[in-house]
Amino acid sequence: MALPEPEAPERGALLRRVGSAEWNLLTDEVTWSDELYAMFGREPADDPLTLDELPSLVHADDQEKLAVMVTDCLVDGRPIDGEFRILRADSGIRTVHMVGEPVLDADGSTACMWAVLRDVSELRRSQTAVRGPVTRSSASSTSPRPSTGSRSSSRRPCCRRGAVRCASPRAARSPWTSPGATYRPTPPP
Repeated sequence: MALPEPEAPERGALLRRVGSAEWNLLTDEVTWSDELYAMFGREPADDPLTLDELPSLVHADDQEKLAVMVTDCLVDGRPIDGEFRILRADSGIRTVHMVGEPVLDADGSTACMWAVLRDVSELRRSQTAVRGPVTRSSASSTSPRPSTGSRSSSRRPCCRRGAVRCASPRAARSPWTSPGATYRPTPPP
C-alpha cells in the first residue's frame, strides 16, 4: 500500500511565517510588518513593541538570550542570529529565529536595528519528533555550530574608532545601553 501524498503547502504560507521589524533608536520609531504582528498574535492596530517592551512577550527562559543578542547588536555592532520562544496573546508558544543587524550613523553610533524573524515552531516540532527531545546540556554539547546569540571572542569593531557612543534619546532610556557611555569591544585573543 502506497503512502498518501503529502498535501502541498498553501500558496504564500511560507511568507506568512516571516516578518520584519525596524527599531530607530534616534527617533523612537518602530515599524513591524503585518506578518510579524500575526506571528506574535497581535493586531496591526496595536502599536509595535519597542526593544524595551519586546522581552515582555519572550519566554522567561529565553529573555536573557534575547538580552545578550540585542546588547551585542546595539553596543558591539554585531549581527543578531538566534532563536527564542515568544508567548502569544492566545496562550500559544512559538519559536522564532531572529536575524538582524545594526545600522550605524556617520559617527559609528547605532542609529537603528533591523531584523527578520521567522516562525520555526513547526520545524522544531518535526525535529523533536524525529530526534527526540533535546535537553539544554545536550544541545550545547551536540550543536553543529556555535550560537551567534551568545558572547564569544569573535568580536569585530563597531566603527573606525572601535567604539560606539550611545548618545541617542533612546539609549538614555534603554536597559540595553547606559546613557552616554562609551563601549569598547573586547579584541579577540
